[in-house]
Amino acid sequence: MSGIPTEVVSPPLLCGEGPHWQVDEQVLYSVDLTGQCVRRYDPAAKTETFIKLGGWFNEEESSHKDVEIRLNALEDYEQSHGFEVNDDPMLDIEK
Repeated sequence: MSGIPTEVVSPPLLCGEGPHWQVDEQVLYSVDLTGQCVRRYDPAAKTETFIKLGGWFNEEESSHKDVEIRLNALEDYEQSHGFEVNDDPMLDIEK
């Protein structure tokens, strides 16, 4: 495996998960659970931007202006089971 190139693309995370390579954009998305954000790494530009999510997805701050976050509201008695990208359950991320 020593012949496979590797690159550190993010500072160390306490709990990161869900890396996803977005083919059409040629960028890497991942989730930083403890930092409460979705990270976007562009290897061509060597830049990382993120969507900061406050609380439990109830407010947004974005350093990536091409992304809009919409919360699908739940009733008080409904449990949250996470989110999916561009689908229904909790969070839609659209370009």
